[in-house]
Amino acid sequence: MRAMKTVSNRDIFRLFWVHILRYKWRALVVVLAIVVATAADLVVPWFLKAFIDTLATSAPSGLALRTLIGILLSLLGLHGIGWVAWRVCGFVNSDFQPRVMADLQRTGFDHLLGHSYAFFADNFAGSLTRRVVRVSRAFERIADEMSFRLIPIVLILIGTSIGLSLRSPALMGVFLVWTGVFLYTNYLASLWKLAIDVVRAAADSRITAALSDSITNSITVKIFNGVREETRRLADVLRSWRLLSTRAWNRGEVIFAIQGALMILLEFGMLVYGSILWRRGIFGVGDLVLIQSYLLVAFNKLWDFGRSFRNIFEALADAREMVEILALPHEVRDRRRPKTFAVRRGRIEFKEVSFAFHRTRVVLDRFSLAIRPGERVALVGPSGAGKSTVTRLLFRFHDLSAGRILIDGQDIAAVAQDDLRAGIALVPQEPILFHRTLMENIRYGRRDATDDEVIAAATEAR
Repeated sequence: MRAMKTVSNRDIFRLFWVHILRYKWRALVVVLAIVVATAADLVVPWFLKAFIDTLATSAPSGLALRTLIGILLSLLGLHGIGWVAWRVCGFVNSDFQPRVMADLQRTGFDHLLGHSYAFFADNFAGSLTRRVVRVSRAFERIADEMSFRLIPIVLILIGTSIGLSLRSPALMGVFLVWTGVFLYTNYLASLWKLAIDVVRAAADSRITAALSDSITNSITVKIFNGVREETRRLADVLRSWRLLSTRAWNRGEVIFAIQGALMILLEFGMLVYGSILWRRGIFGVGDLVLIQSYLLVAFNKLWDFGRSFRNIFEALADAREMVEILALPHEVRDRRRPKTFAVRRGRIEFKEVSFAFHRTRVVLDRFSLAIRPGERVALVGPSGAGKSTVTRLLFRFHDLSAGRILIDGQDIAAVAQDDLRAGIALVPQEPILFHRTLMENIRYGRRDATDDEVIAAATEAR
C-alpha cells in the first residue's frame, strides 16, 4: 500500500468548501442572519448610555419619562431583531449542516470502498469507520465555531473599535493594540496545543482499532486464552491516550490563565482612564457604562475566541486522518474508457501471471491455468502458496505484476471492476454476514431476487 500523503489544513478546508458550495444559498442566509443579529447587539450599548445619561442628568418629569420609554422601546426592538435573526439562522442551519455532514460521510464511504483488498488488509475496519464519522463531526464543530463565534467576534471587534473611537480615539487605540496582542498570543498558544491534539487524535484512533480488532476476533481470543493479553494491550493504548489528554488539557488551562490576565489588565486600565476623563468633565456616567458594556461584549466573544481556535484545531486534527485517505489514490483503478464485459460461456484463463505483495514477496511467478466452462478445479497447496490469491486476482482485488487474466477471451484489466464482479458468483469458505436480516444477507448476491427466489435458493443450499 502507498504511504499516506501528508495533508495541510488548507486541504481540509478545501474539502469542506467543495461540499458547502452545494448548499451555498443556505450558507449565505446563515451568515447574513448572524451579521444582522450581531449588528443589533452592537447598537444596544449606545441606548444603555442614553438611558443612564437621562437618569443622571434629568430631573423627574414627563419629558424625561417619555425619553426613557422611547429608549426602552428601542432596546426592545433591537433585541427583537436579534431574536428573529438568530432563529432564522438556527432553523436554516439545522437543515444546512446535516446535509453537508451526510455528503462528507458519503464521500468518505465511496472513496473507502474504492480502495483495494490490500488497503483493507493493512487498516483496521473500526479505525476506518471512526475516521469517516470524524470528518463529518469535524465539519460540524468547525462550522459552529466559524458561524456562532468567529464571525460574531470579528464583527464585535470592528463595532467596538468604532464605538470607542466616537467617544475617545485614545481608548480605541488601546483596544486595538490589546486586541492584536490578545489574538496573536492565542494563535501561538493554539499552535502550541495543536501539536498535542494531533498526537492525541492518533491515540484515539488506536483505541478504536484495538477494540475493533479484539472484538472482531473474540472467538480466536477465547480459543487461545488471550483475554489477559488483549486486556493488557488495550490498557497500554488507553494509558498513552490518558497521558496525552492530560497534557492537552493542561495546555488549555495555561491558555485560559493568559487570557484572563490580559482581560483583567485591559478592563482595569480602560476604566481608570475613563474615570479620569469623567473627573475632567469629558465623560459622563453613561460613557463609563458604554465602555463597560462594550468590554463585556468583547470579553465574552474573545474568551470564546481562544476556545474556538482550539476547538477548530482539534477538529482539524480529527479530520486530518480521513482527508489523508481521501488524498490517497485507489491502487486498483478502472481504465478511462473500460470495455463492455459479458460472460457467455465462462472460460477462465490465467496467462503467464506474476504477482507479488508490496512488490517484494512473490506469490505467483508466470502462473498459467485454463478452466473450461463447467469444469471444477481444486487448488491444493500449503498455507501461503497463493490459493486464495488466485481467487482475489480473478476478482481483480489486486493488479498483476505481469501476465493477463481472461474470461471468455476478455482481459479483466480492460473492463470495469463493478461489471467484472457482477458477472462472478463466489461462495466464501467462511460465511460473513451483515448485521441485517437473513433474507437481506441471502439476497445480497443478487439484489433483484424476489422473496420466493431467495427461499428457493436457501432450500437448495441445505
